[in-house]
Formats: sequence, structure tokens, C-alpha cells
Amino acid sequence: MDNAWNLSFDCATKTFAFSLSFVNLQSLANDYITIKQQVDTAITFDDYTKAKKLLTDTITKNLNLVDCDMVDLCPGTPDRQIDTITRIKALKKYVDTRIMPSLNRYVFKEGYISQRLCVSVEYQMAPNDKASTIQVALLAIFADYECLIIPAAYKNTVNFYEGGKHHLFTRYSTSYDNNKDHARTNMIYFKNMTKLPCLLDKTNAQIGHIADSFMQVIGYLRKHPQTQLALTDTIDTTNTIDTTNTTDTTAPIDTTTPTAIPMYVPTAIPRSCLSPICIPQIIKKTVKTSKKNSKNTSVSKPLKKIGDYLY
Repeated sequence: MDNAWNLSFDCATKTFAFSLSFVNLQSLANDYITIKQQVDTAITFDDYTKAKKLLTDTITKNLNLVDCDMVDLCPGTPDRQIDTITRIKALKKYVDTRIMPSLNRYVFKEGYISQRLCVSVEYQMAPNDKASTIQVALLAIFADYECLIIPAAYKNTVNFYEGGKHHLFTRYSTSYDNNKDHARTNMIYFKNMTKLPCLLDKTNAQIGHIADSFMQVIGYLRKHPQTQLALTDTIDTTNTIDTTNTTDTTAPIDTTTPTAIPMYVPTAIPRSCLSPICIPQIIKKTVKTSKKNSKNTSVSKPLKKIGDYLY
């Protein structure tokens, strides 16, 4: 799942959401080590724009969200009035007309074999029969790929900035609403920080559901750092992929033991934080502090703090 394309779903009919991303937490950790000196040097010379760009580029490279959307699969019909067959047919049509073209564009290009794709759905409790129908249908549609059913709580462990910790979201009376508020707020921060094209035209309401699909992937990888699916970088240079039959029984399986992925990336980040996307916020505070201070020594304290946030 790490170092793989991840197609992830928030199962619903009226607010169905998906995200397609390439997530590599090991590379993210390694890249932070690589750019530490460059970031420190940029801050030393008051080049906060360069420091922020180095950090943001590293994040978008390794948490690369290339496509996402949220739709109503059966517009104009209340959820309770949608029968099972209509619900599944609407889902299948959306997968065929919207998601498969995206997979062909990003995943199946240049002859990459199909095992590079991992499909994730959020676990649905039995009483939620409508969402469970979507979950089971998605697993059937993508049964030829690596599939995961991810517990809903995993996305709650992810926050993109210090103020985005899950326990801080308590303004609603139900845990469901607070969980949604947590995911939506963090994803809006991620959108504003990264400016990823696939997020720019999405409303905050849409982003809230997209967040569930994207953040559960990261939450799973943090919870299971040793996860190693049957993935390979082998490229078929003679033929393109036939997406009508995605099973490749001849593909070599990587059985090597993967390098452990840090539970927190990097581990020097505050323990509840996913990654130092919050560093640019500290940089902004540094700029404000240095402007108020006439002495040049004002930079030394923020530098020490930023150093604490990196390896």
C-alpha cells in the first residue's frame, strides 16, 4: 500500500466520495532528512518563501493526491427510496464513466502492471445497510486488485497541523459530526497549503467527504507500517494494459522485508502529528516575531524550535 497507487472510497450514495493518490511515507521521512539542511539555511538567511516551498514540495511529492470527487449517485431521489439494484447500477455507472478513465490516465499508463493499485473502503457497520451495499459492491467491482477494509477510526489519527488534532473537535453533540469536522478541517488546511489542482474547485462540504477517503489511507499506513502488498515496479515495455482483464499472474512478487516506516513521519514531529505541514505556520510566526523585534537575535529562538520539528 505504501509506494503504491491508492484508490480509496467514502461509502455512501448521496455523498459518495473517492480519492486517487500515491502515498509513500518512507520516502516522505527520507526526504525530510535530505532537505533539513536546506530548510535551516533558508531560514538563517530569512528566505522563508524558499523554506516553505521546500517543505510543501516534499509533502505533495509523497502525499500526491491526483484526483478526487464527491457526487450524488442518485440525484433527485431520497436515499431511503433508492432500491438496492438502482443503487448498485448507479455506482457501477459512475465507476465506469468517472473512475476508470482516471485510473487509465494515472495508474495504467506506460504499461504498469495492475498490482500497483490498492483499493480501500471504510468499514461499514451492519445497521448501515445502504452504505454497506456500496461497500460490498465496490469490493466486488475491484476484486481483482489488492483490497482493504479500513476501520473508520483510523482517519481520526491523522492531522495536518497542530490545531487539527482529533481531540480538539468537540463542538458537536455526536462523535460522527465531530469526526467529520476533524477530517474536513484538516483537509481544507491541506488544500490551502498544497494548492493541488484536484482540490481547488471543491466546496468545503465536498472536501469533508473526500477527506474521509484520503485520510484513512494515511491512517492505515501509520497504523500498519510493516504493510507490504504484492506490489512491483516491473514494467511491461511491449504491451499496454488491457483493463478488461487486470489479473496478471506472471508478475513477480516482492517477498523482501520492507524497511520499517516510522509511525510518525518524521518521528521528531509532535507525537499526534502526521507530518510537518505545520512548519510553514511556524515560519509565518517567525516572520511576525522578527518584524516586532529590532534585534537580529530574534531569529535564534524560532530556529531552535524549527530544528526541533525536523530530524
